[in-house]
Amino acid sequence: MLFAFAKARELTLRENGVIAFELNRDARYANRLVVYERWKSLAALEEHLRTPYITKLRGTFNEMIVGTPEFHVLTPAAE
Repeated sequence: MLFAFAKARELTLRENGVIAFELNRDARYANRLVVYERWKSLAALEEHLRTPYITKLRGTFNEMIVGTPEFHVLTPAAE
């Protein structure tokens, strides 16, 4: 799984609009992983989610997920 993320991260960091794409482990629950992504626009994120390597990564994650994954899309409160 870490290898799959590393490969997707390498490709993602080449995309226009990416600011951050990181895999993190929850400090309280070591078996909980969080992917933090930051994009210049919602359109850039949506385009990213349609790439073949992210589709593949999501499939890898889906094999590991117990329960329902949580997705949170945040927008800036102020510029």
